[in-house]
Amino acid sequence: MKIQSISLSILISLGIPSISSAATFIEFDDRASFEAALNSFSLVDFNSFASDVNLTPTPLDVGPFSISADTSNTDYRIESDGSDVVNIDGTAFVRGVDEPNSSLTFTFDAPIFAFGADLSDVNNQVERSRLEILGTEFSYPIVNQGPPITRSFFGVISDTAFTTASFNALTAGEEAGIDNVTFSADIAAVPLPAAGLLLFFGVASMAGLQRRSLGKSQSI
Repeated sequence: MKIQSISLSILISLGIPSISSAATFIEFDDRASFEAALNSFSLVDFNSFASDVNLTPTPLDVGPFSISADTSNTDYRIESDGSDVVNIDGTAFVRGVDEPNSSLTFTFDAPIFAFGADLSDVNNQVERSRLEILGTEFSYPIVNQGPPITRSFFGVISDTAFTTASFNALTAGEEAGIDNVTFSADIAAVPLPAAGLLLFFGVASMAGLQRRSLGKSQSI
C-alpha cells in the first residue's frame, strides 16, 4: 500500500491536528491492568534493607535504579521495619514526598518504558504531589485522610524511553509511602492517541479522494 503525502496546510484547513513529537502515555490506577500491559517487568520491594537509610544528601543505589531527594529533610528515607503508619504492606518502603517544591527521584541505570508503584496516603484530602516523566506531570487520585490510611497504585507507560521518574511535592503534609516499584523496558504497543487516529483517518480519506479524482480524470 502506498501512502500519499499531504501538506500540513491541507491538514490544518481540514481541522486535522498534526502529529506531535511529544511522548504518548497511558495512565493506570490498577496494578493488574498495568502489569497485563507489560510483556515482562521487574519489581523492587526494598525488603532487603535491615535498617533505615536516608535518601539525602547522597543518592541511594538499590541495584537497577537509584533514589535521591533534593532536600535535607530526613523524612525522605527507606523505612526498613514497615512500622510507620504510611507503610504499604507492613514491610520496608520508601517514605517521603513531604517538603514543598522538593522531589523524590528514581533514576534508572537503563532506559525503561513503564513505571509504577504502590502508594500510601498520597494526595490525602488535596493534591499534594505529582509524578513527572519526560517533562510531563501526572495527577493521581485524591484520597481521604486516614485513619484508615488509603493505599493505591499508579503507573505510566510511555511510547518513548525514559530514565527518571520524579514525585514532585506541591504542598506540605504528604507523608507518603512508596513501595513495590515496578518497571519495564518490554511493553506492548502503546495505542495512538485520539489525535493520531484522527490524523490517520484524515490521511486515508484524502488518499481515497485523490484516487477517485485521478480515476475520473483518466476516464475523460
